[in-house]
Amino acid sequence: MKIINRFKRAKRASNKIHHDFKIAEINIFDDRIDKFWSQVSTKYKFIVQRDRDYLNWRYCDPRGGNYIVKVAEAESRILGFIILRINRYDVKYPVGYIVDLLALPDRLDVISELAISAVDYFDNENINKIQVNALKNSSTESMFQRMGFINDTMIPFINYPPEFRNDALDGLNKNDVNNIHFVYGDYDYI
Repeated sequence: MKIINRFKRAKRASNKIHHDFKIAEINIFDDRIDKFWSQVSTKYKFIVQRDRDYLNWRYCDPRGGNYIVKVAEAESRILGFIILRINRYDVKYPVGYIVDLLALPDRLDVISELAISAVDYFDNENINKIQVNALKNSSTESMFQRMGFINDTMIPFINYPPEFRNDALDGLNKNDVNNIHFVYGDYDYI
């Protein structure tokens, strides 16, 4: 895996594209994330709230764990963010996680560049296995497959007994999977 990843890294470095935004690592989400949230939340039929208070509590408070938080920004606007974490439980073979990845609607270029920055980060940390949640047949899944990710684990989306269903969950199967945002950060897997 290390040899294969070294070749992939060299290819990515030669294919760098200049964009209208930059990616920066942050320690805390500022009030710009609330404007981002108001723009992105209307796209989804199912998404956990991602406002400033929630994101800072979930990913920026050290009591919750060690996360790497990166944002894509342009002209003082947040265009997207990515949350990363490394599980070093097995010290001989740590695993990287893309815990959350979200961008403004129709900004697949932002999603792609954030994902590339994640792979670069994990490469620099000598991580050979990266886990990410992507819904089957979504544009995000397609992007990760083009990047060389392999679908090796199936995680059931939501499996509630019928008596616990409510109006918010009814009909999700009828919606386009690109209107659902469900990632590792939405449950306590890591």
